[in-house]
Amino acid sequence: MFFPLEQREVYLKIDAEYRDNDTGLIYLRARWMNPTLGRFQSMDSDEGENDDPLSLHKYTFASGDPQDRIDPSGHDDIEGVMASEPLVLVPQDLPTSLNNDVTLYVRAFAPWKTFGGGFTGDNRSFSTSLDPSVTSRLSASIEFDVKTHTVVSFNAATIVSSYGSYSNTGTANLNAYKTSTGIHVDLSGSNAVMSGIAPPIAVHLDMGSSVSSNNKTYYYGGSLNGTAFPDVETFIYRGSKPTVLEDFATKGTRNMGPFKYLWFDNQPMGGFAVHD
Repeated sequence: MFFPLEQREVYLKIDAEYRDNDTGLIYLRARWMNPTLGRFQSMDSDEGENDDPLSLHKYTFASGDPQDRIDPSGHDDIEGVMASEPLVLVPQDLPTSLNNDVTLYVRAFAPWKTFGGGFTGDNRSFSTSLDPSVTSRLSASIEFDVKTHTVVSFNAATIVSSYGSYSNTGTANLNAYKTSTGIHVDLSGSNAVMSGIAPPIAVHLDMGSSVSSNNKTYYYGGSLNGTAFPDVETFIYRGSKPTVLEDFATKGTRNMGPFKYLWFDNQPMGGFAVHD
């Protein structure tokens, strides 16, 4: 939605940042923040600092201390105070489009406590929660424009693998780009403990999207394929509202599944046609 001048010269509320009336999200330039959850909607593209653990969290706002800190850039929080007087945001400071960008999440997770003969799993069911306690073997977020299919940003979380008392970290491979009909996503990554030995988990998504004429309903349709192990969940966040696209439950068993499925990519994993 594009806003004429008179609508974009708005008074800011006490947080001194622009708040979208339709979604309730707060615009912090690099990213949108959900004030209800107290978290950003998309992952931070900055890596953070190892000597500052809170900076490594990809979704936390103001290092978890919004009373004394602010994050005007969407990347780095600083000490600050709340604005006591309303400010005016001039047109060039506002985003040109407020309601067309959504965030797609693609996550592959092991639903068991352990799998593959002793590797630590995620021990959970399908979920749309963005809480850090909801872990995955692979996790990625892709922000894109539903109308134009322009990919705004994409990020993949670090892979953490454990076997007994031994653990290691690795890097996921993620690519997301616009196609003639929508977007395409490739996400893959190997067990970090068995790097160079075990074949990678792979997920590929092709999706089209559109918006109703009144700009209220978003439509998504597409398909998943990949290694068909482990479970995979894909969902969209539009503001604070999640929409499930496809939940794929592997047919592979807890211990033998990795050996049976991970050697074969591009296996069909389902399709979807949904709207929010």
